[in-house]
Amino acid sequence: MTPEYSEETLVWPTSDNFALDTLFVGMTEGGYCYESYSFRTNEHGGTHLDAPIHFAEGRMSTEALGLDQITGYAVVVDVSVELDENLKPVSLISDNFSRVILNLCNNAFDALGEKAEKNRDKTDVDKAQLSVKTRQNGEHVIIDIQDNGPGIP
Repeated sequence: MTPEYSEETLVWPTSDNFALDTLFVGMTEGGYCYESYSFRTNEHGGTHLDAPIHFAEGRMSTEALGLDQITGYAVVVDVSVELDENLKPVSLISDNFSRVILNLCNNAFDALGEKAEKNRDKTDVDKAQLSVKTRQNGEHVIIDIQDNGPGIP
């Protein structure tokens, strides 16, 4: 995976963002067209396989991992989000709420991956989709998360 690396690349929360500085663009004194740039980044950004060790003293570091350990089958998921901008505030524990939403989305991604793997050689399979919608229902907020995976058997 080679994502675009820019000021919008996600990095570890305590790290500095990527920066690209233009040093020179134009004609040199010798008559050559020349461009020169400098960039700064940190090891905790992009694919996140870039930092040598993550929270595991004595474990394998990045350069020791085999290609079969860091690559695998991928699924492109079309994620759509439709959030009601007029929702009333809700009292909740944000960490717990985030875990619930993340678990629901992870379950959907797992199901979509299983469907894609099962239908890998077929051309008429629906594109993997995940939608997240919110809406107000009286004093309650409805969060609707749907995917087009195989469902629960």
